[in-house]
Amino acid sequence: TVVAGNDKEQLKIIKPLKDIEDNTHTYAGYLDEILSYPMAKESLIIPAVTYIKGVNVELNDESGDIVIPAAPLNKKYIILNEKNSMTWKFEVEEAGLYNIGLTYCPLPGREDDLQIAMELDGQILFDELQTLALHRNWANSGKSRIDPQGNEFAPEQVQCYRWSTQFMQDAGGEYNDPYLFALSEGAHTITIKSQLGTYAITELNICVPKALKSYMEIRAADKSAGYTDYMGEQIEIQGEDANLKSTRSLVALSDMSSPDVDPAFVRHGRLNYIGGNNWQLPGEALTWNIDIKQAGHYTLYFKYRQSYLINGETYRRLLVDGQPIFEEAESIAFPYTTGWKVQPLSDADGEACRIYLSPGLHTLSMVVTMGPMADINRKLESVVYQLGEVYRQIVMITGDSPDANRDYNLFGQIPNLKENLTKYSVELENIARKLEDISGKRGGTGAAILRNMSATMNRMMDFFYQAQQYKGDFYNNYCSVSSWLSEMKKMPLDIDKLMLVSPEKMAETQYANIPEKIAFSVKRFLLSFLSDYGKGSAGANVEDTVTVWVYWGRDQARILNYLAQDSFTAKNNIGVNLKIVNASLVQAILSGRGPDCALSMSRSQPVNLAMRSALYDLTNFEDFEAVTKRFMPTALIPYTYNKGIYALPDTQQFYMLFYRTDIFAQMGLTVPKSWEEFIYIVTVLQRNNMNVGIPYTSISDTSTTDAGVGALSLFPTILQQMRGSLYKEDLSGTNLSSSKAIQAFIFWTDLYTKYSLPKTYDFYNRFRTGELPMAITSYSQYSLLSVAAPEINNKWAMTEVPGFLQEDESINNTVTGGGGGSVILKNSKNKQAAWEFLKWWTSADTQYRYSTNLESVLGIAARAQTANIEAFGRMSWKGDGLEKLMKQWENVKELPEVPGGYFTARVIDQAFWNTVNQNTNPRETIISWSKTADEEIARKRKEYGLK
Repeated sequence: TVVAGNDKEQLKIIKPLKDIEDNTHTYAGYLDEILSYPMAKESLIIPAVTYIKGVNVELNDESGDIVIPAAPLNKKYIILNEKNSMTWKFEVEEAGLYNIGLTYCPLPGREDDLQIAMELDGQILFDELQTLALHRNWANSGKSRIDPQGNEFAPEQVQCYRWSTQFMQDAGGEYNDPYLFALSEGAHTITIKSQLGTYAITELNICVPKALKSYMEIRAADKSAGYTDYMGEQIEIQGEDANLKSTRSLVALSDMSSPDVDPAFVRHGRLNYIGGNNWQLPGEALTWNIDIKQAGHYTLYFKYRQSYLINGETYRRLLVDGQPIFEEAESIAFPYTTGWKVQPLSDADGEACRIYLSPGLHTLSMVVTMGPMADINRKLESVVYQLGEVYRQIVMITGDSPDANRDYNLFGQIPNLKENLTKYSVELENIARKLEDISGKRGGTGAAILRNMSATMNRMMDFFYQAQQYKGDFYNNYCSVSSWLSEMKKMPLDIDKLMLVSPEKMAETQYANIPEKIAFSVKRFLLSFLSDYGKGSAGANVEDTVTVWVYWGRDQARILNYLAQDSFTAKNNIGVNLKIVNASLVQAILSGRGPDCALSMSRSQPVNLAMRSALYDLTNFEDFEAVTKRFMPTALIPYTYNKGIYALPDTQQFYMLFYRTDIFAQMGLTVPKSWEEFIYIVTVLQRNNMNVGIPYTSISDTSTTDAGVGALSLFPTILQQMRGSLYKEDLSGTNLSSSKAIQAFIFWTDLYTKYSLPKTYDFYNRFRTGELPMAITSYSQYSLLSVAAPEINNKWAMTEVPGFLQEDESINNTVTGGGGGSVILKNSKNKQAAWEFLKWWTSADTQYRYSTNLESVLGIAARAQTANIEAFGRMSWKGDGLEKLMKQWENVKELPEVPGGYFTARVIDQAFWNTVNQNTNPRETIISWSKTADEEIARKRKEYGLK
């Protein structure tokens, strides 16, 4: 790797953007290569059991707890687990373009979508084949649930294990049709590599791509067949009664804001529609069963609300019995509307389309699609990625803060910069115009954002020698375009009901008039004063009741309340009185109105309360040791005080190293395992005016110190990697003046003083631009990057934090952690019942169900950072993410909390600021401040009678 030290050397490391683009083989590039191939004429079915090569493949295994439904036509099948692969050989009689699909059945295990990779003739033909998704199916587990206020909410979602055929297709929605594969005449091989999940396969489908007919063609054929119109009454299908969903988050919802929804309720929330923000990503599908009694042509009406995209449209694809019906049903537009509206499935002239249905059971499916926005999204995603490359190359020359008086000659140093800026500016303007053509209106948020970015690039070219002065504008507009890119894929829609109507009639709908709407609103307002929003349900006819405090939002509390009623109270006959509070436990204890237990207390609070004799020692319970096996070995250390343990961990977080794989590949860098390698990469990146991030949280209030010293900075991690300890063995004081602590403190502060790592930074935006290609941060950032940075999908990864090389050549990559714990109050009169509740709450099943229910309501970003090992392993992690996370988690070494420990975090912070900002001697500074911490700890120990 050439490290740039001056302008000439920078030319060696800054590649032309064309070279960078050529490093990524996308489906778009593959399509360009196969344009000369004709469409295939004959399909081919490959039985799964005819594979020629397989790794750990099971044949028709129906042993154990796995129950597999009979395959179609009772065909034989094979079972694939994670990390398995298999290869088939097949013959193509005539060269052509084919679709490739699998007939599969997901099996129990993980509950996220299955992930596979596919090779054709031993090659990954394009990048998108490295990660393909096979959907699972979900359904309501039973009847709806009722919360303590009498409001109805969705049943828990359970998997439906059923056979289905899915073709290889872009999961991100950039292409509405399945992938095309060019197959020459002769023998070929196809290899499926299982990455995530367990499933059965009965056959592979090498199929002729379907050419859909227009509605007019289908209509003419129906007339020739003599099909007649349905003449009966309107058939209504309530949206909330969907029979199958493609994700667990597609749950029925309640609208109490309008009397126009069917059914409408005033006093209590009732499930009356489905969709919203939970039904917005390409590929997400809802399916309804409908039993047709009378054959004939029907017109289909949708009662919908699309109040999400102002002056925009969202799109859905309609399938009947799992199959597309005609071109017009491939991209049904739902325009913006503030209230509930009815529209038919119609042709280009606005005439309602007729759909022929025979007697019997049918399914209607609506699948999220981007419609005409798919092409725009694909082009914009490519432009955004290249704009990120342009910005990174500018930063490599100018640094983070360009000198206003210096001529950086950006257009001379960055190859093809003017040509590329011109190209991207024109492309953004063309995309903006296409957006306006689709919406039928000029302007709009998306078009304005794109034109601002285009205008910035034009100004850079107009003011050739002052281009660096527009770096800030370039970055701000780039962030706006990137954010809009992630938003434009979202196509939310609410469905109240579907209506099958006689073509001779219009759909019957009822809307409230103005007096009815006023009366509805007044009733809702008055009834709002009667609701107790902080109250949980204690349960009826129970032997005992525990009062539980949580410091959460209503969504989290409602999920927990349901789970408690469903599996805790039903099993233990103990009621749960769940309360949402914001009062401190100390105030409750002093007033004599405290709960039996409290959940998710911040890291320092259990010991802080235990030394005041406010909490009950959990080691007094006979089965305590058995319960602790569900956590990592050091997870209980922060909750240990004076030989007692006063909390069970329910959340735990730790650091991971995130890095941009594309930038590392371009610069010839390898992932660092040791700090020596880490610092080398820091120097390489910084000499190219990029940077690296490490965690640091400035202490601004008491709540910050409550998080625990291990979650605030990298210093405790470095100290433990050096075989040092933060506190003395008897916890009577700190070891901050020890040689190991001094060495660790110097190493840590040197990262800021000698290597100029930023103290504060926007990880999300700087990581996605590539300005910060490597950072150590909480593993929770995984969820954010997965859903909110589409342009760098498959261009980043996470791994263990670097460590110090040991004498045995191993790497000590110990890290400290953070998190919270659940406690039982000492004055509780129901300690045993409270203990049963804590055992249930921290169990694998409860933690997993809580997290998955939370994700179904709030999305993956709300994933619980559970401390339960088994529950953590059952959650959805892409690729080898779980393996990397488990390796790091096994090396988490938690820090003890001590009386007066709040001063430890503060003195470390003060010593840090004095050293980094005021250039004081790090050795003298940490020794001086350590005395302050030791004095406070000694004072607290004396106050509470500790030796």
